Amino acid sequence: MRKPAFTLAELMISLVAFGLIAGIVYPAIMHLKPDRTKILIKHAYYKAETVVAELSNDPVLYPPGTPFGNAFPGQFESKFNIQTDNNLSDKKFTGADGIEWDLTGCSFPGACSVQVDVKTGKPAAVFKIKIEPTGKMSIDPAYPEAIKAVQMAVYK
Repeated sequence: MRKPAFTLAELMISLVAFGLIAGIVYPAIMHLKPDRTKILIKHAYYKAETVVAELSNDPVLYPPGTPFGNAFPGQFESKFNIQTDNNLSDKKFTGADGIEWDLTGCSFPGACSVQVDVKTGKPAAVFKIKIEPTGKMSIDPAYPEAIKAVQMAVYK
C-alpha cells in the first residue's frame, strides 16, 4: 500500500506559484526601504533650517529687522559639532555627522548659497541651499532630487 504523497507536477506548480508571489512582493518591499541619500539630504536641510532659525531669532546677534551680515558663516559654523575644522576664512567645514558644508557662496547683502555634500558618493548627494538675509531658505532649483527629498516622506 502506498503512502499519500505529492507528485512532481504538484511540487513544480507550487514552486512556480511561490516564485510568482515573490516576484511581485519583493519590489514592493524593497521600495519601502529608505534611501540613505534622501534621509541625509532631509537631515542636512532640517539642520540648516534649525540653525538659521536660531540665528535669526537671536536678538543679540540680529535685533528684529536686522538682516544677516558677513559674520553669518562663522556664526552658522559655530552651531555645529565640528569634526574637521578647516581654516574658518575658507568657510568650509565638516559636521560631526559627516556632512560637508561650504559657505564660500555667502556674501551679504544678497543671498547666501550654501553647498552641502551628504557624502554618499551619489551625484544627488550634493545640493545648494539658498539663504536670504531675512532667514528665508530654499533649495536651489538646479537640484530637483534634493527638493523632492526634502518635500517627501522618508519612506517613499
